[in-house]
Amino acid sequence: MVPRGWGFLLVWEERKAFDGWVFSLADCGKQESRTFDRVNIINIGRKNIKIMALRNIRIIGDDVLRKRAKEVKLFNQKLAVLVEDMVDTMYEANGVGLAAPQVGILKRVFVIDVGEGVEVFINPEILETSEETQKDIEGCLRIPGQRGYVIRPQRIKVKTLTLEGEERIVEAEGLFARAICHENDHLNGQLYIDIMEEDEVPEEEEGEAEFDE
Repeated sequence: MVPRGWGFLLVWEERKAFDGWVFSLADCGKQESRTFDRVNIINIGRKNIKIMALRNIRIIGDDVLRKRAKEVKLFNQKLAVLVEDMVDTMYEANGVGLAAPQVGILKRVFVIDVGEGVEVFINPEILETSEETQKDIEGCLRIPGQRGYVIRPQRIKVKTLTLEGEERIVEAEGLFARAICHENDHLNGQLYIDIMEEDEVPEEEEGEAEFDE
């Protein structure tokens, strides 16, 4: 029985396809359901339920990380759900960015938040890069415990699409530009370790990575 005023039914169930327990969120009005790898219930009230849907992040060695992602052609609710789940997963992992291949989805989509709110990139294309470069340490959720020095453009211009399929141009510099380049590499099956300028930096080394995804 769903309490009066609640819009969703929360159901825990065991599935053999996953490791342990998974979570299903069923919309009681539309009789639709979604299944997540993990979930965090942030707030439960009599009229609303705030839920973070978390997807499993793939680790180096998984073949999907080395494949080229495909362009998004359908701009629908399924895409919106993917983006929402990616944002939740990124925040839960304390990341700055997350690309769809990192959660096993071969679509040209990534999300970024460098402290100024979430930016969504769909079918991104880097149009321009500056001659001026920046060199700093990068880390990655898929390669635990290691970081490395990577050279990136200081400024870039990117063409991308919104969730509604509308084109927009983004100009970025500094950390934002670095994050875009890092995530865009994921869409082409490339990892930061492929383009490191120096040996890997142990995570315990003094100092913080400029971009630690």
